[in-house]
Amino acid sequence: MLEERNNTTHAYREAIAKKVFGNLPRHLPHLNQLQRALVTRVEEIQRQIQKLPPES
Repeated sequence: MLEERNNTTHAYREAIAKKVFGNLPRHLPHLNQLQRALVTRVEEIQRQIQKLPPES
């Protein structure tokens, strides 16, 4: 996925774009996993913030 991202960052070729677009369904499970991990981490941070004493 990272390699495909790097191939398209500065290359504006339709053939490359179509290839990467065609591979997106293959990356979806990984992106969903990343999204779940990020949401979990945000929730952990929010719980930690709630435990902090108020600033004076």
